[in-house]
Amino acid sequence: MASQNLSGGDIFGGGEGMIPSAVGGYEPIVITDADVESNLKSLSQFEIYWRRFRRHRLALIGAGTLLLLVLMAIFAPLITPGVGPTTVPAFELGVPLGGAAHPPTLDNFPWRIFGTTNMLNYSILAQITYGARVSLLVSFLSAVFTTIIGTVIGSVSGYFGGWVDNLMMRITDVFLSIPLLPLLITIAAIYAGSGSVESIIVILSIFSWAGISRLVRSLILSLREVEFVEAAKAVGVRDWRIIFRHILPNVLSPVIVTLTLFIATFVSLEATLDFLGLGIKYPTISWGNMLTNAQNDLLVGDWWWAFFPGLFLVITVLAVNFIGDGLRDALDVRTRID
Repeated sequence: MASQNLSGGDIFGGGEGMIPSAVGGYEPIVITDADVESNLKSLSQFEIYWRRFRRHRLALIGAGTLLLLVLMAIFAPLITPGVGPTTVPAFELGVPLGGAAHPPTLDNFPWRIFGTTNMLNYSILAQITYGARVSLLVSFLSAVFTTIIGTVIGSVSGYFGGWVDNLMMRITDVFLSIPLLPLLITIAAIYAGSGSVESIIVILSIFSWAGISRLVRSLILSLREVEFVEAAKAVGVRDWRIIFRHILPNVLSPVIVTLTLFIATFVSLEATLDFLGLGIKYPTISWGNMLTNAQNDLLVGDWWWAFFPGLFLVITVLAVNFIGDGLRDALDVRTRID
């Protein structure tokens, strides 16, 4: 058994890492592997995950950034008090309504810190803070619903097998064989004419679950014949309870990581649909339709209208991807704990 000598002073003179000897003098403290394992057993599973996660510096930065973005969305009225995304009184900006867009400036802080739009001089800061509510809400809810749908279908398919598995996997193959973005564009053009938040969430959720269902099915197939499942069957536990109470908790680690990747993907997809005019429509503001409204102004040099919503999209996607990398390492049982 490996051991570690933690002597911090002379063996006869005492000091740190020394204990009195039964025969007089001092002897070094020796910590064995069994002691280390005993200490680790005292940690909860959450504490083990957190120790692994916090070693990933980029993941911590991503988590802090995403938290700030969520807080920005929640407290948008406090960031731009009295000014909404499409209501900017002229006296607050200090200029008459109408005319060209104004570049970023510290004048009339904070409303013009990111500049204004043209014609009505809407505050881009206000549009970004309120647009975060829509963009983050769509991406988070779509990711959650997609994960739930894919996890349920994959779990049922992998556990029961037979004709149930064949039927569900053939349906999954159909969804996997169709390019996602062209499919979403087509469905959005037909179904989402109203451009409501609910319709976009439904579209993204229904047509994006196939990949995660394949992942969950493969994990369930590897677990359905193990001893604890056979024992649960032997004592008469119902199949649905075995699936969702006994097997599914053992495959949640990759599912959680995939959920974070879905969030990053849906932020981009929602912005893409909005930019093409098939997603959230005015007067509801999102980062995607801000880019749509700004594209003509890029031709005349008003770069700030498109730059700042695009920057927040990039920051959000990077933050979520960093979190996903950290969670992947934290939830991996092979990762060592320092």
